[in-house]
Amino acid sequence: MSLDRISESALKRLVALQQKKRRREEGRFLVEGRRLVEEALGSPHRVEELVVEEGRETEFEAVLERARAAGVRLASAAAPKLARLADTVTPQGVVAVLAAREWTVSDVVGPGRAIAVLDGVSDPGNVGAILRSVWAFGLGGAILLPGTAERANPKTLRSSMGGGLHLPIVEDVSVSGAVQALRGASYHLVASSPRGGEPVGRAEWPARSAFLIGSEAAGLGAELDRAADRRVSIEQEPGTESLNAAVAAGILFHQHRIRVFRPVG
Repeated sequence: MSLDRISESALKRLVALQQKKRRREEGRFLVEGRRLVEEALGSPHRVEELVVEEGRETEFEAVLERARAAGVRLASAAAPKLARLADTVTPQGVVAVLAAREWTVSDVVGPGRAIAVLDGVSDPGNVGAILRSVWAFGLGGAILLPGTAERANPKTLRSSMGGGLHLPIVEDVSVSGAVQALRGASYHLVASSPRGGEPVGRAEWPARSAFLIGSEAAGLGAELDRAADRRVSIEQEPGTESLNAAVAAGILFHQHRIRVFRPVG
C-alpha cells in the first residue's frame, strides 16, 4: 500500500501533542503501537489520522485497511520523523491521532455500575494500571480528581492496555462536585485504607459502589476521606509495607466482582 509522506508542517502540529497543554487545548492526543492503535479504532474516540513508518506498510496492512474503511487519513513518515511522535524509546512503527471523546460525570455515574475515583494518584503508570483493572473487572468508569495523572498521558495509555480508551473517564472535577454527583446517584463511597479498615475479605459490596483510591504517599485527601461511607483494608502479613495503589485497587475491584456478579455462599 502506497501512502503519501506526512509534511513537515503537519508533523510539527502532531509533535506538539506531546505536550499536555496542547492536548487539552486541541482535544486530541496520540497513541502508538499496533495494540493501542487497534484498540483506538474500536473505541469511542474518533481516529483522525494514522501515520506508519515508511517501509513497514505491509506489516501494518490490516490496520491500514481498517483505518481506511473508517475514513481515517493515512500517511507515512521516515523512521526518524516517526520517532518524534513516539514516547517510547523504541518506536513501534505506527501512531494514531485521536479526537478525544469528552465524557461528563453523568456518563460515569448514570448507568449505576461500580466506579473508581482517583484522588491525587500522580503516577501515570499507576493510573493506567488502575484503569486496566476497572476495565477488566467490569466497573463502569472512573473519575480523576485534581492531582491525578492525565488520561491521555502516553504512559497512562500504555499501562491501561486499552482500558483508558474504552471507559467513560471524566477529569477536572472538584472533590465537592464529585461527592455531590455520587450522592445524587445513590453511590456508596468505599475508601481504600492501608490499615484499620474493615477487612476486604469480609466486606459486603453494594453494586453501586464508588471506590476511593488515593496516592501511596499521601492517601486520600481530607475532604474525600470525610465523605467516605466506610473504609476497607486488604489483609497483609504483619510488618509488610502497604501495597502499590494499582495492586490494591485491582484486589478491591476483583472482590467487588465476585460478590456482586458471582455471590459466594
